Amino acid sequence: MSRTQDDRKESGRKPRVIVSGPLPPPLGGMATYCDEYLRTEITREFDILFCRSFLISAVWRAKGIGLFFLQCVNRFLVLAVWIGKLLTKRPHIAHIHTNSYTGFHARGLQVVASKLFGTKTILHVHGGDFEEFYSRSGVFGRWLIKGFLRASDRVIVLSEKWRSFFATIGVSGEKLAVMANSVFLPRAEEKAKESDPVTVLFLSRFLRLKGIHELQEAILEKDELRSLCRFVLAGPRIDDWRTVRARFDDRGLEEIEMPGVLLGEERDRAYREAGIYILPSHSEGLPIGLLEAMSYGAACIATRVGGVPDVIDHNRNGILVEPEDVDAIADALLLLARDHELRTRLAKSARETIEEGYQWLSGVEALGRLYDSLLEGNRP
Repeated sequence: MSRTQDDRKESGRKPRVIVSGPLPPPLGGMATYCDEYLRTEITREFDILFCRSFLISAVWRAKGIGLFFLQCVNRFLVLAVWIGKLLTKRPHIAHIHTNSYTGFHARGLQVVASKLFGTKTILHVHGGDFEEFYSRSGVFGRWLIKGFLRASDRVIVLSEKWRSFFATIGVSGEKLAVMANSVFLPRAEEKAKESDPVTVLFLSRFLRLKGIHELQEAILEKDELRSLCRFVLAGPRIDDWRTVRARFDDRGLEEIEMPGVLLGEERDRAYREAGIYILPSHSEGLPIGLLEAMSYGAACIATRVGGVPDVIDHNRNGILVEPEDVDAIADALLLLARDHELRTRLAKSARETIEEGYQWLSGVEALGRLYDSLLEGNRP
């Protein structure tokens, strides 16, 4: 037990941690992470004060100038609430979850505000497209990004690949902490009997970067796939959802299921019924959906991006393909759909991988150690 933990037990006081991040709805890896974080044992050791990063739900339905206006108002309100909490609650640590692009700059202002109040600050980077965001930001934009990162006491990244990238842009190694995403492990008996045809699940937002268009192309091109598989493409009915639905309908493929957002029992049932899970993203950090599917014992197909190769060992616990490769996606789906034994072997290894290294039990321990290291740094 650390000296900080000893002191905490003796005093009976829990250090206060203020957390900024999204919560469902809508569906998203960062929102899922934050939601599950609040249901872990971390709340027994620390006094967690959670501040939502989206206070205006209409942001997710708006478009054009309305979207821009609501985003600006939301960011102003979030920052005002954050400063108010810093002033009245005086937290010891600020743990700020961020994506890329304008969301990152908004979170960066929260970092600066936290430092002004003398609060130790963690910036937890989830955005899988962060490298592209950085390279496209121009000279001033890159300077600002590095400023926010350097202002943080710690920067959490999701994989060794991302540690290397952040080190190359000038974030010191002592600030960087690699911390993989975590999931709760479902009971083994929760896996449903595999259906015939085999169910293929895509569960994400309908964004170009999630590879939804390549997946659709593979489904449309291969008649055999549609005879061997039942496709369930789940995610919010925003972004490119209507475009994808319309293209299937134009081809007379109403049987392709697109149920929208799946939460709670519906989401659990979708994972239990999935024989194959696919996420053909162009970029990723370490996708929560992939870890969840592995935990339920699905044979997974994913792309060699971000931290995915850290968790998927090709042909041992899943299948890896190159991003934007329609033929590779189709071939991987056909391979698994035809071979029940292969699906079973990969699924078993996938669940074992999560059980051994990606459960919240170990994730909470790692976060606790990080929080304690910052608290130790506060000692005279």
